[in-house]
Amino acid sequence: MRSARPGGPEVEARVRELHQRGVGAINAGHIGSGGRLLRAGLRRLGWPGVADGALTARILISLAPVEIQLGHPEAGLALLDEAERLVTPADRGLLLQQRGLML
Repeated sequence: MRSARPGGPEVEARVRELHQRGVGAINAGHIGSGGRLLRAGLRRLGWPGVADGALTARILISLAPVEIQLGHPEAGLALLDEAERLVTPADRGLLLQQRGLML
């Protein structure tokens, strides 16, 4: 699959690594550092603004509960709204599951 992102496959691989590390940190109870890793991945994808696609959606879905845990429920739900615009059919269930857990 060809990447249309700036920087190409190398950037996408790095962003996938940041996503994986961010989710790992969150699962280990390190909410702040996990959120920082996820935001770093989004920035590398050009979000907000030019980012699009499944990877951006997955990171937004992962970041949404971080915002809730940090006391920003509106921000978390807004991230899911943005992810809904970008999510692939294969990841729609993940989005809906995350939204259900947050409500």
